[in-house]
Order: sequence, then C-alpha cells, then structure tokens
Amino acid sequence: MWRLLHTAARLVAVCVAGLTLAGNGALAHGPDLSRDGMTSVVVTHEMAFARRVADRVVFTESGRVIDDAPTSEFFRGTSSERAKRFLNQILHH
Repeated sequence: MWRLLHTAARLVAVCVAGLTLAGNGALAHGPDLSRDGMTSVVVTHEMAFARRVADRVVFTESGRVIDDAPTSEFFRGTSSERAKRFLNQILHH
C-alpha cells in the first residue's frame, strides 16, 4: 500500500459536462501539471486541452485502448476509424 500512495504519478479526471471552459478550474491549470516533473494521467473529453498539454494520447472506449500515439500523430491522422469519427464530431462542431 505504501508504494501505491507514494508513486510519482497523478491521475486527474477533468469533468466538463455542463461547465463553461472560461479559463478557471482544472483546464486552466493544465500546463502547470508538468512543471513539478511528476507524470500526470489526465482523463478528458476536451480535445483542445488534450492537444495543448499532452505528450501522448490514449483513446479508449468501453475500457479498451483503441489508439495510443504521440499527440501530434494522433491529431494529424489517427489510424483508428473510431477515433477519427470521435475527432470529427468533437472538433468540427
């Protein structure tokens, strides 16, 4: 148990449903997450935020990894048809 509590990583779940992203809350502090050198795993549907702060994107659906790629590669052209459909719905509406 001690090892789990003292690991050098953090999990941040960004719940944005029904919220405005006007610069406050977790999304405003995203770039600060990497300043202390600790690895962060951020769970979000906010693709603009993920594109801005992530080194890598792991796209999941129903608990399964659909795509896992460096951020620029994922947004430039993911190989997953499911991820492409998601990005088209999110980024073009």
